[in-house]
Amino acid sequence: MIPSSAHLRACAQNRQNLLELYEDEVLVIPGNFLRQKNSDVHYDFRQDSDFLYLCPYLEPDSLIILDAADKLFTLFVPPKDPLKELWDGPRYGTEGAKEIFQADEAYSHKEFSKVIPKLTRNRKVQALFPNFLSPLLDELKILIETYSESYSTNKLKTKLHDLRIIKNEFDLDCMRQSAKVSSQAHKHLMQMAPKYTNESQLEAEFRYFCAMKNQADMAYPPIVASGANATCLHYIVNNREYQDDECILIDAGSSYQSYAADITRVFPAKGKFSPEAKGLYEATLRVQKKVLSRINTKISLFDLNVLAQELCCQELCDLGIIKESFDEAIEKQIFRKYVPHGVGHHLGLDVHDVSDSSFSYRNTGKKSSLRDGMVITIEPGIYIPKDDQSVDDRWRGIGIRIEDNIHIKDRDYENLTLSCPKELNEIEGLQS
Repeated sequence: MIPSSAHLRACAQNRQNLLELYEDEVLVIPGNFLRQKNSDVHYDFRQDSDFLYLCPYLEPDSLIILDAADKLFTLFVPPKDPLKELWDGPRYGTEGAKEIFQADEAYSHKEFSKVIPKLTRNRKVQALFPNFLSPLLDELKILIETYSESYSTNKLKTKLHDLRIIKNEFDLDCMRQSAKVSSQAHKHLMQMAPKYTNESQLEAEFRYFCAMKNQADMAYPPIVASGANATCLHYIVNNREYQDDECILIDAGSSYQSYAADITRVFPAKGKFSPEAKGLYEATLRVQKKVLSRINTKISLFDLNVLAQELCCQELCDLGIIKESFDEAIEKQIFRKYVPHGVGHHLGLDVHDVSDSSFSYRNTGKKSSLRDGMVITIEPGIYIPKDDQSVDDRWRGIGIRIEDNIHIKDRDYENLTLSCPKELNEIEGLQS
């Protein structure tokens, strides 16, 4: 698929923004490569996110080289090959790399040994390499180490991710699209759940709904967790028969132009929440609303996480699930058994997207404030293990998580997933 002019302009601006951070270095950003699944079958290809941020070229074994001194964009791509194209489809080749993707120079990746020494000889090189290298990237790395004046891998990643964390208008438009379709799909599943009996059917329905809206790619494997499966945070087996009196937790999102949506909703399998599920759901929703009300550009995600933990702890004490006092539960971290994850993460080309170089909500020494243009999730969750003998049996095996996608603005925020139902009466009304 040929990228839109808006997409190409956004990537060109991203390249320019990155080059402005350097003087005379050579920047090397490899694309992804095909990974073998079994025999002659490969996993579905997905381009590397850092590469995609700079160029929307979707063929494997590609390479971006940016020369900060000359402001040149060079693209290495798979060569045209009639036999391979007969089996696997057409390739853009070097002509397409220049004419469509706006490369100043383009070469076949088979020309590495001839061209890479010319581009890197006696130059300072900064490169991004994945943890696992293909034979092609092994060759590239050896050439760079041989001919460059110096070679490093850390600084480029930091600078590129500091750019990626602030979304431009193209990024945001894509994320609004993925959030819109994913929200519609969640609402559709709330209506369809009484007609089905198995988690796998709901997963298939979600995928089908998104595909019919031209968003067939999932941002991550959908989580369809009924009953006690909802207490497993990343449950993806999705094959259990669910019961009429249970709740179903769906954590799923499509992607548009590779930009992710990440939404979690919980709803009854058929009709009404049980009193216990209703109590935990309303508690989690109160926590989420209070956290959302505190969002501004003077607070950090770390601070929001601390707030969410304290609010969840208070709710658990009020429900009688935690028997100790609030102060003791906080001091001894008793609540962590029921609140095991943070309140949110960054979102973008990756579902757990890059964060800036000073961010960590796990490290109290690094508490950078939220900034205009960031997109994060807010997803408090409370989970009661099914084998927890310290709580009444009626609470056991209930897991609740409510997750929205939030675009941080200077004075407030935009909820990209506002249209996805989460009020209890609205959810129950969809099944009546």
